[in-house]
Amino acid sequence: MKTYSHRRTTPLKVTSLVSRCAVAAGGLLLSAAVLAAPRQPWPPLPDGGLLHKESFDEPFWVGSGQWPDPSVWAESWSGYALNRSSQQVPVTPWVVPMLATNGNWNLDPQRGALRMWYQPDSGLGNGNPATLLTLVSSAPNSAAAVWWSLVVSADGQSVALTCEAVNGPSTCLSASVAFEAGTWYLLTLAYTETNSVLFLDDQPIAAGYGLATVPAQVAPLTSLVIGSRLAGDLVACGQIEEFAAFTSRAEEQSAWVFDPIWSVAHHYAVYSPHAALGQVSDAEVAAEEQAAEEQLTVSRAGRFLAPMENNSVTLLELDPESGCCGTNSVYDVWLTNIVVWPGEESGWNTALAIGGGTNGAVYDVFRTTAILADSITNWPWVWLTNAYACDTVTLTNEPDGAFYILGTPLDSDADGIPDAYAALVHDGLGPDSNGNGVPDWLEVVMGYDPRQTNGLGNTQPGYSLFLAQPRNSSHLP
Repeated sequence: MKTYSHRRTTPLKVTSLVSRCAVAAGGLLLSAAVLAAPRQPWPPLPDGGLLHKESFDEPFWVGSGQWPDPSVWAESWSGYALNRSSQQVPVTPWVVPMLATNGNWNLDPQRGALRMWYQPDSGLGNGNPATLLTLVSSAPNSAAAVWWSLVVSADGQSVALTCEAVNGPSTCLSASVAFEAGTWYLLTLAYTETNSVLFLDDQPIAAGYGLATVPAQVAPLTSLVIGSRLAGDLVACGQIEEFAAFTSRAEEQSAWVFDPIWSVAHHYAVYSPHAALGQVSDAEVAAEEQAAEEQLTVSRAGRFLAPMENNSVTLLELDPESGCCGTNSVYDVWLTNIVVWPGEESGWNTALAIGGGTNGAVYDVFRTTAILADSITNWPWVWLTNAYACDTVTLTNEPDGAFYILGTPLDSDADGIPDAYAALVHDGLGPDSNGNGVPDWLEVVMGYDPRQTNGLGNTQPGYSLFLAQPRNSSHLP
């Protein structure tokens, strides 16, 4: 399985407000305790108008012997989440400055959107409002001025956007909610100077007044606090994951910008099944350990497959001196150690090892069941999956008489569509083949057919073809 890690777009230190260095340094403690397992961070989809992202995955960067402070981080469905439990008050506020240290915008001061996943805990609705987001300005040695706050009511039955007006705080929008503890929800606040819209999951639930534009001279003193107020109180009573800030102003981006209706729906469709999984449970860990003992799974770390009797599979250590792995050439790669055994439902289960290649390069596997007389690129290829060099890929319930081919990360024309995908699946794609305003490379990543205006296809990204490997009954164990 591929492993992903997110990188910060801004340093940890925040000027004018609270230093987030305290979060990074104070949140890592020496401990012998081992926390529950987080799932690997899910790879980000391309987002139009993205200005800033907080994945809260700093615990993946710590040294050995250090463990995440559970008062700051919690194991999650995508790495780690920001923990703002009702049991932890006050907290060190998590602060995102409106302006990055390089002068770029982290938050659009006039027209944009803020998106995050939120999982409430059982403390929500126990008498204290829960602050999800709040935008504040603060000059040195002065009290903070609040521009607006997104808050869940003290009874947990409504969420409101409270804005500062001339005569004091007023409600810009509000909506009834029925949050359940332990369930992940997608919240998106889209705003302009004239109106605002709040989305819950993939549906708009409230529309209201616009937000005041933050003046340019105040922007360096303005920051967004995630999961609490600036004082660290009135916490969100839950966990926050995968925060992102966007601009909806076309002049800020050279091409694609954030469209709330389209972007929210697609983000929710892709990520909600993963969010529903939550962190890796004890039962999953036990099942994986049992499967490994029974030699029914395939692992990484340079292991290959070899057949055994009774339709089972064993793992053999790769000899580092054999030259079967890590050739330091991205394109010197091949399929090897093919094993086939009957599938539980239908067809065949197939294990394919990727030999050669180089560390960090992603190789894609394509399949065809029809060998024709004309060019190989005209055969009906289907993208199956991708993996790293030395990985073993397991395919379940494959059709009989299948042929496989590997692809490498070659994109000769730098159009975002790698050569193998263009040659085997969709030859001749352009920047926007169907003219719907969405680039072909983005439609491929999202799972759409770039040649059709509507309709979800089976397209996935691929790379340049390299080697075909036939399979037949003689490969059975």
